[in-house]
Amino acid sequence: MLLFFVFFSNCISFMPVNSIDINYKFENESDFIWGINGHPVVDKEYVESSLEQQLSFLTEHQFSIYRFDVNLNDEGLLFDNKVERFDSLLEMANKKNIQVFPVLKFYGSFLKQDTLTEQEIYQKAKRQGKNFAKKDSSRIRYYAIENELDLKTIAPNARGTSSKDYSVGNPEMVIASLKGMIDGIKGVSPEAQTIINYGGWYNWSFIDFLLENDVDFDILGCHWYSENGRRLFQLENHNINVLNELKRFNKPIWITEINKGNGSKYHTESEQAEMMNLFIDDLYKYPHVKAFFVYELYDMPYLRTQEWTNYEASDYGIIGWKSDPPVYSEYYYKPVSNVLKFRIEQAKNGIENYVISLYKDLIQQTPTDALVNHWVNEFKDQPNVETWIEMFLEHEKPTWTFFAKKNNSEEEKEEYIQSVYTRLLKRNPTIKEMKFWKKYIKNKDSLDVYKILLSSEEYWNQSIWDGYKRKQANN
Repeated sequence: MLLFFVFFSNCISFMPVNSIDINYKFENESDFIWGINGHPVVDKEYVESSLEQQLSFLTEHQFSIYRFDVNLNDEGLLFDNKVERFDSLLEMANKKNIQVFPVLKFYGSFLKQDTLTEQEIYQKAKRQGKNFAKKDSSRIRYYAIENELDLKTIAPNARGTSSKDYSVGNPEMVIASLKGMIDGIKGVSPEAQTIINYGGWYNWSFIDFLLENDVDFDILGCHWYSENGRRLFQLENHNINVLNELKRFNKPIWITEINKGNGSKYHTESEQAEMMNLFIDDLYKYPHVKAFFVYELYDMPYLRTQEWTNYEASDYGIIGWKSDPPVYSEYYYKPVSNVLKFRIEQAKNGIENYVISLYKDLIQQTPTDALVNHWVNEFKDQPNVETWIEMFLEHEKPTWTFFAKKNNSEEEKEEYIQSVYTRLLKRNPTIKEMKFWKKYIKNKDSLDVYKILLSSEEYWNQSIWDGYKRKQANN
C-alpha cells in the first residue's frame, strides 16, 4: 500500500512548494485493520448514548471493528441487564458491516475462588468461553482474552522483562483460566481468532510467561500511549525498540489501544491530534503491525468523579461533549477526529483519490474504474511523483486554457497563474505566490506551474478530502 506522509493543512508550503513524499506502507492493504475502542455495553457515557450514533461515528471515520469490554458471569454470559443491549449491538453492527471485538472480562471472578484446583479453574473458564461463543460465534471472529493482565500479575518493583516477574497472586490460576477460555471458544468456533494483549512499557515478557506455560493464542495485542514514547515502539529515553522484542513471538501484532497519554486532558486537544498523526506516520516502518485501534470513541466525564481512575481516564475520546454533565446527543469533533478521517482515507484510497482529482481538474471528466486502476498501477511501478505526472500528461493530453510566454505582459502572466490556481487548488494565489511564479515563468516553461502544483502537498491533501467527501455523500 502507498501512503503519502503529509500532515493535512489548508496552506501550500512556500516556496518552492513541498512535493508529495511517497512511502510504501503495508504489504497488503486489505489485511490492515483500522478500529476503535469504546464501552457500548457497560459504561455510562456509552450506555446513555444510542448504539446507532456510536456505529455511525465508526462508519464516518471508516473504522471496521469496534473493540469493547464485556463482563462475564460464571456461565460465560453477560449479566442480565446487558444481554439485550449486546444483542442489539451485534445486529446493528452486522447491518453496517462493522465487526465487534469483545474483550472478555472474567479473571476477577477467579480471584475470589482461591480454593479451586487448577483443573477446576480450567474447566470453569472453558465453560465460560464455550457458552459465550455458542451464543454469537457466527457473528464474532475476534475475541480478546482479558485485558492487560500483565499489570495485574507483575511483581512489585519488577521491570517486566523476565517471565519470572509475573508472580502476583496465583500464576497457575492465570494460566489455567486463559487456557480454559481459549479452549472453550475454539471448541465452538475453531476459526475464531483469540487475542491476548499486554499493557506496554517493558512488559513484553508477560508473553514469554504465557508461552512458556503453553498458552496458545493467535494474535498479540500491544497498548501504546505517549508516556511509553512519543514515537511508536520507541521507549522514551531508552535505546529500545519494543517491536524487536515482539517479533520474536512469531504472531501477528495488533496495536489494540493507542492515544496520547491522558488524551486531551488539561486542554491538550491539539497535542492529542499531533500525537496521533505522529503515531500513524510511524506505522509505515512496521509491516509486522496488522491493526491500529484508537482508544477511544467518547470522552467519559463521569470518570472525573471516580477516585479509582486518578481522574486521568476521562478525556481519551475523539468525540467530546458540549456540556457537563453531557447531553449525549450534543457532541463535537475533537481535532484528532479530522486527523483520523484524513489518514485512514489516505491509507485506504489515497492514490485512487489523487487520480480521480487529476481527471476531474485536467480532463473535466470522471474516470472509469479501469482508468483509475491503470494509473494506480503505473504509480506503484513508478513511485516518483514528477515522473508519473509527466507520463500522465503525455498520455492524457489535457486541454490547457492558454500558456503564458516570456514576452507576455504582466497582466497576462497574472491571468495565467490565477487560472492555474483556480483550476487546481480552488483558491487565489497569495501575493507572494503570484510574485514568485511571475518571476519563475520569465525563464522557465509556464507549464511547470501546473506540474509543480499537481505534485504539491496541498493538491494531494485536497484530493484526499474530496475523495472522503464523495464517499460520505454516497453512504
